[in-house]
Amino acid sequence: MDRERRVFEEFIHKWRDGDSGTPETEDSLATLEQQYQVKLPGPYRRFLSAYGNISTQGLMASVALGEYELPDLFCFFSASEISDCMTDNREDIPEGLLCFASRMEDGCYLFDIAECNGANGEDAPVWTLSVEQREAFPICDGFIDFLEGFNEVKQATT
Repeated sequence: MDRERRVFEEFIHKWRDGDSGTPETEDSLATLEQQYQVKLPGPYRRFLSAYGNISTQGLMASVALGEYELPDLFCFFSASEISDCMTDNREDIPEGLLCFASRMEDGCYLFDIAECNGANGEDAPVWTLSVEQREAFPICDGFIDFLEGFNEVKQATT
């Protein structure tokens, strides 16, 4: 099994809430790419095509209860939710960044559109945005690394 598939399956098995998520269609992804003039990173695109806008509240709780130096992850957005987020939060999201997932506290995860387009369908760095601090910065080299970081979190026991 290749690394991407292994990381996806571990993440979904460990962190997806129930049956949350509706896989994205090729049409919805193409519309999103056209709307924001971005070529989505291949691994992220394949993740959305397979699983869609999943909720990860168990992960959020595990990060909050653990001693981890990473922000929480609340959910991945669908293509239409990405558009809504970009419209509703246009004053908070720096130009050139595309929001794809939410944090519970005060922020989101993003891709830099220029980095995505330069990657030509390969993986691209993941950024995080703290709305309160109005600061965005890269946190890892790609979407696969992003998921792998969360796969290392131990599940909280209740």
